[in-house]
Amino acid sequence: MKPAQLAFILLIAQLAPPAASGPVVFVAAGGNLQAALDSAVPGSTIRLAPGATYTGNFVLRNKPGASAITVRAADDAALPPGQRVGPASAAAMAKLQAPPGTTPILTAEDGASRYNLIGLEFAGNAATPSATLVQIGRLDMTQAAQTPSHIVFDRVYVHADPAAGGHRGLELNVADGRVLNSYISGFWQVGRDSQAVAIFNGPGPLVVQNNYLEASGENFMSGGQDPSLPNLVPSDLTISGNYFFKPPAWQTAHRGSVKNLFELKNARHVRVFDNVFENCWVDAQSGHAVLFTVRNQDGAAPWSTVSDVTFEYNVIKNAAGFGMSVLGLDDRPGVASVQGVNLSVTNNLFLNVNGGIMLASAPRPSTFAHNTILGVRNTFLSMPAALNPGLTFSNNVVAGGSYGIAGNGKEAMGLPSLRQGAPDAVMVANVIDGNAERTVTYPPGNYPLAPGALAKRLGPASRYLGGEKSTDGLPPGADINGLLARIPWMATP
Repeated sequence: MKPAQLAFILLIAQLAPPAASGPVVFVAAGGNLQAALDSAVPGSTIRLAPGATYTGNFVLRNKPGASAITVRAADDAALPPGQRVGPASAAAMAKLQAPPGTTPILTAEDGASRYNLIGLEFAGNAATPSATLVQIGRLDMTQAAQTPSHIVFDRVYVHADPAAGGHRGLELNVADGRVLNSYISGFWQVGRDSQAVAIFNGPGPLVVQNNYLEASGENFMSGGQDPSLPNLVPSDLTISGNYFFKPPAWQTAHRGSVKNLFELKNARHVRVFDNVFENCWVDAQSGHAVLFTVRNQDGAAPWSTVSDVTFEYNVIKNAAGFGMSVLGLDDRPGVASVQGVNLSVTNNLFLNVNGGIMLASAPRPSTFAHNTILGVRNTFLSMPAALNPGLTFSNNVVAGGSYGIAGNGKEAMGLPSLRQGAPDAVMVANVIDGNAERTVTYPPGNYPLAPGALAKRLGPASRYLGGEKSTDGLPPGADINGLLARIPWMATP
């Protein structure tokens, strides 16, 4: 086993909920799960029958105590800790569903704390596709003490109705929440946003790790609705080891529903690493894969920002728009927000993206270093209209596309557009493939190649094999060996 794989497994183990030490209550098929939740004491375990279905609108009660209440079906032999579940795991789970015409399946009382939900299936139904299946923490909470805390979903299977779709899988407005080793799928709605996991009115921390996440709107979203908690910015978000995916069949099956794979509209102190983001096309939006977009969504949260974000060792594949789109300040007239700060994007691999990075009023400073961006057909760096002070773009390997660097459309491509969009930019030691359509100039200290030369210098898994020197002595482009070690389940071409 490679050291990076072992470290990841150990990290999963550290995040997994501890074994319960209190009484065990078994609720047989057809039994009263809510009664068991109502009478449970901290430290107890509620055991459900694998394969059984429990129907209701279940509520996690506020039960002060230092030990967690665990609700689970299969034991660890059937669903081993640290291993992601999938649809085939459902036979070992207990199924929870809401009665037709009611929503959601699971909620929590204000202040509810310390619950572990393990080995459960949460199933949508055709009667209520516009519902959120699991909503922990109300959107209209106004006091921090109302926020549920220490809520763990581990090895759960959350899915919408296959025919009718669904609005949202897990809405976690929490303080200290975790989604681990789970499979969340089938969330699409035509003409309305849908998410696999979202946080709107919770302070965090929130860990989303080692999951399959599938939704048409945003597979993961932070922000997008104004929080009711004063001055709230969801913070300390850790997004790691996940597979963000949109099924290509949705291009024809669910037109008008697809937006992006990942979006932060209001978030602070975010780490995004070891993930794969795959498939995004022009539909309800422009086909950009990953968005950092400061939005005071409804105009009542002028403190909204996207700040202190680290995005590293990820793979972004198949985006009909830009691989990443960054807006550091809400650009709507008369709408206040807080300028984002401190964005770091390093050691990522972009494959088959129409455009590389699009920046507008980007967080200050923003650093893009040691990324490999391939398949670009448009521009690898676009800076429409707004200025982007404090930009560093260095040691990357990029396909230049037809235009290289584009600005506001009034300047020539390349160096003139860079000076317009980011006049103090540090752009150095980038390997840039040329194109046969036009000559594009770049700042001194970069490595422009002849058209088509980049493909001849790429080895297995898109490693760059050229001899150019970077500013730090490492090979230009992404650390491919590190990527393959950290994301062993995702082979790269």
